Order: sequence, then structure tokens, then C-alpha cells
Amino acid sequence: MAKTNASFNLSKTSKKLANGIQDPHTRRAFLNLMINAEATQAAGKNRKFSDPATSQKPSREAPKE
Repeated sequence: MAKTNASFNLSKTSKKLANGIQDPHTRRAFLNLMINAEATQAAGKNRKFSDPATSQKPSREAPKE
């Protein structure tokens, strides 16, 4: 999981949902969940996709005649 700091920008949707939660402890728990989820999603976007099906294929060799 990616590390976050004070400059992490949470989405407006998450902020609007948190605005409706009255209890401060529940609101903070919700915001922490959303920060972790969005940071993980952002980290996953930058990863190179590796298809497991193609990685199992044998290496290309010269065609046999």
C-alpha cells in the first residue's frame, strides 16, 4: 500500500459522504478507510499489468524445419 501524508487529496465524493456522518470517531474511521482505498487505487494505476497466461508461454525459439 502506498504511504500517504498530509498533502494527500481525497476525492470530493468521499468528503461529501463523510460530511453526513455525525459521530467524529466514525467519521475519522470512514475517512481513514477512504484514504487507504484511494491510495491503493492510485498505486495500482501506476503498476504495469502482467498477464499470467502469457508469462507461462515458452520463450520464442527459432522455428524448427
